Amino acid sequence: MQKRLTRLSTPAQIQSELARFTGKKINIVLTDNTVLLAELLKFSGINLDLRNMRGQKLTVAIDDIYEIIIDIND
Repeated sequence: MQKRLTRLSTPAQIQSELARFTGKKINIVLTDNTVLLAELLKFSGINLDLRNMRGQKLTVAIDDIYEIIIDIND
């Protein structure tokens, strides 16, 4: 089974592409170089609602995101 890597690195790409990944696990690189692995619960234009691997809900602003990396199994 192949994996395809999708990178969203600009706010415009994030806003146009991210909604189709609701319910999937995504890697988020923040502007302070920390990385979050979380499930995307909801995308509301300026914020992402996430659930991390410990089950905690988080909200992250798009302005705090440097890049989003998504592994897709084909």
